[in-house]
Amino acid sequence: MSKKLKKDRKLRKNKQSKLLNMSDDQRIEMARQKLSANNARDAISVLKLIKDAQDNNTVKSLLFQAYMLRETQLSQKGMHVEAEMVLEQAFEYLPDFSDISEDQLCKYLAKTTLPMAVDAYYSYLQKQKPSKNAQYILVDRVCQTGQWKLLDIFDKNDPMCKDRPIMKTVRKLMIEGKWEEAYQATKPLSRMSPYAEYKLFCRGMVSFYAEDDTAMLQAFDRISDSFSFSPTIHELKVIASPMESLKKKGYAISKTDYLWEGPVHLDRQLGQLIVAVDNYRNKEVRSLIYSVAKALYPQKPDWAALHILIILLARQLVQREGGGHIIDMARSILNPQQFKLFQTKYKFRFSKYPFLDAARYLDCLPLEISEPEMQNLAKAMILFYTAKSWFEEMDQLSSRGLKYLSKELNLSYTNNEELLIELVRKGLSFDPVNQSGYELLTQLPRTSRSSKNKIEEALLIMRDKMQNDPVPCLELASLYYEKMPFEKRKLF
Repeated sequence: MSKKLKKDRKLRKNKQSKLLNMSDDQRIEMARQKLSANNARDAISVLKLIKDAQDNNTVKSLLFQAYMLRETQLSQKGMHVEAEMVLEQAFEYLPDFSDISEDQLCKYLAKTTLPMAVDAYYSYLQKQKPSKNAQYILVDRVCQTGQWKLLDIFDKNDPMCKDRPIMKTVRKLMIEGKWEEAYQATKPLSRMSPYAEYKLFCRGMVSFYAEDDTAMLQAFDRISDSFSFSPTIHELKVIASPMESLKKKGYAISKTDYLWEGPVHLDRQLGQLIVAVDNYRNKEVRSLIYSVAKALYPQKPDWAALHILIILLARQLVQREGGGHIIDMARSILNPQQFKLFQTKYKFRFSKYPFLDAARYLDCLPLEISEPEMQNLAKAMILFYTAKSWFEEMDQLSSRGLKYLSKELNLSYTNNEELLIELVRKGLSFDPVNQSGYELLTQLPRTSRSSKNKIEEALLIMRDKMQNDPVPCLELASLYYEKMPFEKRKLF
């Protein structure tokens, strides 16, 4: 075994030595080969060896492509936290809009915030010709959010603005489930309109309700996979296909059963639910919770009901109106395990005993989350929230349950200052790349040498985990300013 390890180490060393001896042009060519093979990690490693990457447009463009590819790969694996971090790194290498390719632009528009996407496309138009693909992405996102005013930045004759009044009407009809009327409203849209896919989708939905599978498939087959409703389209295609197994058809039906029951007027039902809660019409509240929960999460409506009840209770407590009737309703709607989780979650949110309720919530986590990785992320968030609450409101809160929580988490501290630091450090041990946790850590008091050393250890880990982020180095410099001579701290 040791010989194999030595051989592998030698191969890695030789590979690294070759990379270091390459010219920048050779590294760029190697990075292109890695990207063509979908090997984003190696491409990034090679490109990082090139000095002044930010000043080299070719390197900058390749790094952007590599990071975007890596973000997609991580998202497909369900590693969404890591994907978000990689996406931020990708944006650091976004090419200038005067020479960005259309493909790179579209990837950026699909991932950044909608206001940033609109501004980016506007900047792109100042130097380059209009992009139909970019328009499709923007109008799709605008239709999903209803942020129509963002399009005011463009010329009124731009197709996105020209057809906007039509789509406003269509969107409203789609939300109300009036598919026939929505399709008729799309008739003025041309095939070249950025909103054309919505016309096809409405036509397909009319055919779906008319049980005309052939016409439905003809409409849906002309819609791209990037369209917002493509997951629904995929399930409806499975249902209509004679080649799919009964098992797959059954699963697809379960994911779209809200369509089989007719239009769901969700916004109207939510309004009715709030009014019913405010007027203590408990029977109506219970009925509406069932209806809304089934519409929101048809696979597990009972879990949706749990979260709806928590939101309703939080609203009552924030408004200081009391929530006893909501708690009684939860007891009658939820099963015993779910009701236990319901109690734990709302007590933790409005706790006077943060340590006790944090310990209870940690014990209940397996009832809510089965995956160990996701449990760790939740544990970190619980500990960060507990530390923040105690730090900001310790004069108004009780330390009841602290001994139990300390024993469960193996916390070691001698005073309140060290307790806060230990809570956050323990949270970071569960989620080492949580930037909010590190930010909280730097805000905590650190008057003693021991406290400063513990924070330093955490920041060094952050520096290693987030090598392209200047924050840990800046925080370390600030910390060293407090505890070290100038010669040592200037290194950071």
